Amino acid sequence: MSGAEDTFFSDGGHENMVPPRPLRASRETIEKYAEVIAREYLNLSYGDDIQHAVIKAGGKIVIGSTGENTSNSGSLIARSRNDFTIYLSPFTSLLRDRFTIAHELGHLFLHLENSLEGNPSTSMYATRYVDEKNEEAMRAEWEANWFAAALLMPATKFAEVYKTNGDDLTKTADFFKVSSAAASVRANSLDLLKS
Repeated sequence: MSGAEDTFFSDGGHENMVPPRPLRASRETIEKYAEVIAREYLNLSYGDDIQHAVIKAGGKIVIGSTGENTSNSGSLIARSRNDFTIYLSPFTSLLRDRFTIAHELGHLFLHLENSLEGNPSTSMYATRYVDEKNEEAMRAEWEANWFAAALLMPATKFAEVYKTNGDDLTKTADFFKVSSAAASVRANSLDLLKS
């Protein structure tokens, strides 16, 4: 796919697709918003089944690619906030899938309205791979990552569990049902790692 708007074939039809447009909100604002979405919209608590939350919100999850090619797994097609599909790779772990789902929800809640502004008949397509030279695309990815981390590992609870577990990242990751790598990045972002 190329360009900002592309034609994409899904379920035999044609849809105009636009990429996520970043909000340019601060990391702190995005993380607080993610915690509100988890609590008030998705009714999601620490370690809950995020796939169930997606279905309850009107979305669906497909294991495999969007049909375009296999590199598209780990992506999102959103027509509205309650009509979206998240595509997951058949080759990733459940822990990785949880973060991918949370990341795609970040695109949905942060970027959908902004991306479809002025053209509601369009769909937003967030792909796993973005051009690293495209500052706007990279910013949207960072925002979705911040959202995902806070959705799955809220700051205050994460710090509390990390300290309770004696700064053990593996135990902390197990509590939140995320990978040790995700827990390490979160601990670092919250300045919890000791030098």
